[in-house]
Amino acid sequence: MEWDHPNMPWDGTKLKIGKLVQHDGRLSVDPGSIQLVAGGDECAVCQPQFADDGRLIFALDGKDAERGLSAPSWDLFVWQGGSLSRITNDEAEYGEAFWIFGQQRYCIHANGDIEAIRTCDGVDELVLIDSSNGTVSTLSADDYSSLSHLAGSANGNLFIAASFAQDSAVYRNSPEKRSLQLVYGHEPLLDKEDISIPVQLDYPTRDKGTAHAQYYPPRNSTYQAVEGDLPPMLVMVHGGPTSSCDSSLSYQRQYWTGRGFAVLDINHRGSTGYGRDYRQALLGEWGLLETADVADAVEYAIVKKLAHADQVCIRGGSAGGYEVLRALTLYPGLFCAGACYYGIGNLVTLMEITHKFEAHYLDGLLGEPFLGKASDHPGSPYYDRSPIHHLDALQSPMIIFQG
Repeated sequence: MEWDHPNMPWDGTKLKIGKLVQHDGRLSVDPGSIQLVAGGDECAVCQPQFADDGRLIFALDGKDAERGLSAPSWDLFVWQGGSLSRITNDEAEYGEAFWIFGQQRYCIHANGDIEAIRTCDGVDELVLIDSSNGTVSTLSADDYSSLSHLAGSANGNLFIAASFAQDSAVYRNSPEKRSLQLVYGHEPLLDKEDISIPVQLDYPTRDKGTAHAQYYPPRNSTYQAVEGDLPPMLVMVHGGPTSSCDSSLSYQRQYWTGRGFAVLDINHRGSTGYGRDYRQALLGEWGLLETADVADAVEYAIVKKLAHADQVCIRGGSAGGYEVLRALTLYPGLFCAGACYYGIGNLVTLMEITHKFEAHYLDGLLGEPFLGKASDHPGSPYYDRSPIHHLDALQSPMIIFQG
């Protein structure tokens, strides 16, 4: 897999194959054997994996016009003998944004069938794909919402699973028996009646779009709110910004819901898990579009009487911390307090010190390349969207954790 700046691996990637040759005791790739399998600037490839029979399976979204490939979400494709064909076509996400090494969302069985994790509307499920006809069937009816680290094993594939009410645990799946075996796990630290289960919200945005959030109502079996009273609400914003809300049991969220707060966890546009168009909508718009999505989510919750209008707080880390700073300065009337964890106050400073992987990340998110000191002036998005230049708009108390 390869990609060129300013693309990130979820923007535009190419999948190539080549032959390994040995020379003087060293392995190298024969340059003359390299060929492009799929990909380009308008599509993202991830998770290439060879099957035992030589087939090369991979996930792709976007458009590869040269090879006639198109997928609105990360679907699975197969390359064999120079020909390409599609395996899945159900608008679910079989891939994910590759931030780190070792992410794995499918395994290939000895008979060629594929066991995979797919994400639909931000929630995961385990499925089995029939390699002969592409039929997809759910492997387990258990109420899992978060799956990861699917790994092949001679005794059945292993994976980590969790739900909104159950801690993460390691399971083994036996495809032949269609059964799951708990390998390692423990009971939740909270009683079932004290665990808040979220409601999935699909709310309208000011530009006639749709964004998504998870609303956790207050939950504590020991106390009952006064009838008609509306709860304070904590808004949580994930990092990335090309990431997504955690869809497993989180004691951080439960800490607040158990103390009378509602929690609104937002998957603004730009988040992974809702298809390529949703993820790529943030290109050129970071600091504007997702901040408006956050504000629209709060206003929607207030209109629907899910929260007290004067008691809304916001918190986030990294890109989510940047979002806290943007929300408190762009929409100060919506929030009564904020907590910023290692957030970004100055985009110019970020670009001056960031690492190679993200060296051109903001080129796409802000819509223009970083030009050093030339970008540090009014009129440049690196300057205009840096919260440090808008502190005069801050109206509510804010705590900052940096380090």
